[in-house]
Amino acid sequence: MEDKDNYSVWCVENDKEIFLNDNVNEYSKYVSEIKVPLGAMPNSLIFYPLHDDEGVVGVLTVQSFKIGAYTPYHLALVKTLASYTSAAISNANLYDTLEQKVEERTTELAQKNKDIMASINYAKRIQRGILPSESFMSQLLPNNFVFYKPRDIVSGDFYWVERSAGKVFFAVVDCTGHGVPGALMSIIGKNILDQAVNEKGLTDPSMILAFLRAGLRFAFGADEEAENNDVEDGMDLGICVYDNENQLIEFAGANINLHVVRAGELITLKGDKSGVSASDFTIKHFTCHEHITEENDVVYLSSDGYPDQFGGERRKKYSQRRFQELLVKVSEAPFEQQHELLKNEFNEWKGEINQLDDVCVMGVKL
Repeated sequence: MEDKDNYSVWCVENDKEIFLNDNVNEYSKYVSEIKVPLGAMPNSLIFYPLHDDEGVVGVLTVQSFKIGAYTPYHLALVKTLASYTSAAISNANLYDTLEQKVEERTTELAQKNKDIMASINYAKRIQRGILPSESFMSQLLPNNFVFYKPRDIVSGDFYWVERSAGKVFFAVVDCTGHGVPGALMSIIGKNILDQAVNEKGLTDPSMILAFLRAGLRFAFGADEEAENNDVEDGMDLGICVYDNENQLIEFAGANINLHVVRAGELITLKGDKSGVSASDFTIKHFTCHEHITEENDVVYLSSDGYPDQFGGERRKKYSQRRFQELLVKVSEAPFEQQHELLKNEFNEWKGEINQLDDVCVMGVKL
């Protein structure tokens, strides 16, 4: 800590990240000279502080010999990993404490549970941060609602809204897993979707799905020639690109359909029967559907959590058929009441049965 020309020292003392893509020309923002403790000099570096309840306890860093190796997408991933690494360090220290005195086990286990719940609640804050705000959604889609109900504190489902090239993009995504694993997948998925639209300029929803699949393979280091390639994580999603000027919706889905209700009639645009997976090396071209909208059309995207929920007198699944009938029914109500109608129906159907999956239903009136 006495070496003020050490990037890690600067990161700890200032409690801020360091982001360099050209070490030789950018080092002066942080230190007075470049010092390389070991080996060759890296050209691109990210440092991010690790925290516990007392403050900064360390630094997470990734480095590359390439110039310009990192983008804001990589910084976002490092931030996410740093938060979970900090929680893991806190929990590891807690386990050491638990082993010191057996007679204090009950009290310390309670404290452990408290700390874990605090970590998960912090993860919830992080995940909430990736979801679009109500004000942002209202700017792009003035008549919208989202029925979002995680099974656990954090969710593998998420919804996404963005704008680019005069069009509005919106999606519902169902990631593999629940809880913290699903939430981590959701952060990765959201970052790749942002990159597809904002950095690559993609506007075709089928191409965005293809880019998402390639991004997952890159994120997980999946290799079709690897002997032990067991990466099975992925996601189902439906994504819409809305061109308000031409009253046109383009839709592509991976195991998720788009439902359009027009004057009490249901129109379903079916997504492909294939998810987006890091382990899928077969070449698949996702289908892009075009739909001309009319005034007062209402479109719905949903993960499978709602129709797959068990409940009712016979404790059976709600079912896709019943869910589609429900959408037609609630579409006749004032739009601002539809969220409440969906929520009440779900809770009444579920009754005392535990929620089995994350739930995310998005409605948009065009």
